[in-house]
Amino acid sequence: MAGTVRVLKHAIQENQSFIVVLNKIDRLILELKLPPGDAYFKIRSVLDEINEVLASTAHGSAPLRVSPELGNVCFMSTMIGFSFTLLSFARMYEEFYGMSEKHSKAMLA
Repeated sequence: MAGTVRVLKHAIQENQSFIVVLNKIDRLILELKLPPGDAYFKIRSVLDEINEVLASTAHGSAPLRVSPELGNVCFMSTMIGFSFTLLSFARMYEEFYGMSEKHSKAMLA
């Protein structure tokens, strides 16, 4: 979206850090009925588009990048009422299954 591109470029010009929030994640499953692999590729496609904008705005400095592994992508559903990052999901998984922190960090690697 043009508005999103403008906001990203402005944040970069102002040296602001940012987090990408992917809202309406529930729609991938409930409305579009996408299988997990297709939902992954849809999300990956959106993040790749954002990373293209970030790379084109870098102007000689190291290009910025958004990725769930870097902790700057948040998944959310306002309708259902959840939000998580990869790290927060790993911590929840760790607590639920009684795993050690060492194992949950290995899941993120």
